[in-house]
Amino acid sequence: MAKVGKGTKLFVGPAATVQNPALAAYTAVTGTSWKQVGKLKEFGEIGEGSREVVKDELLDEDNLSKFKGVNDPGSTTVKVQREPADAGQLAMKAAVQTDAPLLFKLVYSDGATQYFAALVVSAKNEASGANDAMMTSFELEYTGTVAEQAAA
Repeated sequence: MAKVGKGTKLFVGPAATVQNPALAAYTAVTGTSWKQVGKLKEFGEIGEGSREVVKDELLDEDNLSKFKGVNDPGSTTVKVQREPADAGQLAMKAAVQTDAPLLFKLVYSDGATQYFAALVVSAKNEASGANDAMMTSFELEYTGTVAEQAAA
């Protein structure tokens, strides 16, 4: 059966001690060390891919040669309704000023959980219209692979 995004929650944890933490690093974080990011509206893509490597065009060949390069964990945009006192949003805003990736936990409505480390590279407020809620967009750059834990 198809799942919907309703009920998905994002939590931000402490700074990661390595770029690509193992699952145990995430599950060792307990209690109030995880701060829920309130008023979550949109979480972009999560997953991995590889960089495309294209060999230079050669005069005596009809086609480009393409290769799979290094793994690129990618990036995403997280949009929230702006809440200046929200502990999770405040932690993400503070992280823009640091060089360390943070630990994140994304919990889906069915209980499945994805863990990842990411740099918070920007936090930008949006005030688009008179009848629109003020939003904040956070740009995240993943620093390693995504660890998954199935629903219990």
